[in-house]
Amino acid sequence: MTLRLFTVLVILTIISSCEEVIDLDLNDSDPEFIVEAIIYKDSVCNIRLTQTTSYFVQQQPEVVEDASITISDGTVSEELNYYGNGYYR
Repeated sequence: MTLRLFTVLVILTIISSCEEVIDLDLNDSDPEFIVEAIIYKDSVCNIRLTQTTSYFVQQQPEVVEDASITISDGTVSEELNYYGNGYYR
């Protein structure tokens, strides 16, 4: 009986001593650009340009308006037009 009690106490001590709190600082970085694009050959391309937000904020990413976006295949370049809500076409 005492051996079982001792074993249980040792196991509980080992399990409870394996806790460690790790604090991550995820809010200190500057906003970065996010480019989401669908590009098909010989067709219209759709690009959405946004910026990152804090990890803990429950809001939509901030859209980037009136940016100058140009796509190229190495020989031909085309500038995209802004259509609202961060979308360029």
